Amino acid sequence: VDIGTGTGVLAIALAMRTHQPVLATDIDPVAVTTTAENAEDNGVGRLVLPLEATGLDHPQIRAFGPYDLIVANILAAPLVALSPGMRRIAAHGATIILSGILNTQAARVIAAYGRQGIVLTHKLVRKEWTTLILERR
Repeated sequence: VDIGTGTGVLAIALAMRTHQPVLATDIDPVAVTTTAENAEDNGVGRLVLPLEATGLDHPQIRAFGPYDLIVANILAAPLVALSPGMRRIAAHGATIILSGILNTQAARVIAAYGRQGIVLTHKLVRKEWTTLILERR
């Protein structure tokens, strides 16, 4: 599942790489439409399932879960707020990749996920941005 999919770039890349269905959610209906169009344009329209959803409590998000891979490229504050929901939708052993995090905010995100039993396995730093790779234990 791709949370906060925007244009769908991560969902599309995952679908192309894995040949598996990817749920692509966003709160913005324009982003959901754009994701559907971009998935079609990239030949994975049947694999990318765009969904307008606020947060992680949408019935379709729950119905397709639990997820073994969750990606989200959104800001730190929403990522922190979503941490309890991420635990609920993540399968045991799931990989969770979070990006769009400023280096100065990474510790706060790591701590929020740690409180949910989701632990840091790897951290990538590129200039002022951090990507976190976590695992639900």
